[in-house]
Amino acid sequence: MVIDMVLYIGSKSYIDNSSMSDQLKAIKELPSPLPDVKKDFDKKVYNMEPARGGFVISKKDGTRDFGNEIIGENGVIFTKKSQLNKEVYRVEQGGVAFITGGKIGTHNVQSCVAFIIQDKDTKKTALAHISGHASDIQFVKDILSYMPSGDKEVIMVGARHSSETSNVESILKALLDYEHDIHINRSYVLDSSYIYDERYNFMEACYDFNTTRGDIIVDTSNLTISCGHPFRSMPDKINDIMLEHLVDDLDRLYTLSSKEDIDEYNKDMHKIKYGPTESLATEATVEAAQRSRQYAK
Repeated sequence: MVIDMVLYIGSKSYIDNSSMSDQLKAIKELPSPLPDVKKDFDKKVYNMEPARGGFVISKKDGTRDFGNEIIGENGVIFTKKSQLNKEVYRVEQGGVAFITGGKIGTHNVQSCVAFIIQDKDTKKTALAHISGHASDIQFVKDILSYMPSGDKEVIMVGARHSSETSNVESILKALLDYEHDIHINRSYVLDSSYIYDERYNFMEACYDFNTTRGDIIVDTSNLTISCGHPFRSMPDKINDIMLEHLVDDLDRLYTLSSKEDIDEYNKDMHKIKYGPTESLATEATVEAAQRSRQYAK
């Protein structure tokens, strides 16, 4: 008897012939892995009411200076200014990195999707910055193929407007073709809401406050997400041998010593199709990644 995999979105289960609109609705309704300014603002400081498809915020003391930030509960500060973290490796747009037990991040996730997937048994985790191209489905399938076999936990952040569903749809289609169960219990996508002040001369996207304009860091030891700009660049060579661009396995990277090991590693990374084409990124993307890596050294 063949048992098909099941995609669990919250408490609901889906199979390969399930309605995409139902899946998107379920994803949008999931709890966010990040504090949400619409719900987690400090109730002692502000009033917030729904209005015009967004939310109107006002200070209870009658003052109007928000200082480009909103105070949240439990010490959270919602701001659009991201803090640099020089210890965390950065995944570039169109790239993916694998790691077990460490921190990794990406930046400026806007219409793109930060796709986070963790193997439930080994805790091996992938973070991909999926940039909205026709090869997205194959990209996700290649990531799944590289990871250990078994059930997975998935989180998505991005696709910041409710109309930008194509990236999320591509990911869901790829997940539904996987051979093991996948659980999505938290995600933050498709949020077009805004916050206004009481006289509408202050307007900001909730997404920008919640993600510091799309800069996030993932702690794979407990699969939690925080805001911050990962500043540490992936190495571009080992022993003067160039590494495959935009695909990195940090668990393997620093165990490489011989040319044979590095060549085998590059072959494995090359099998994971990423970015705007089915295999290698465009020259412009590679050059941009090289410049970014050199700048951050």
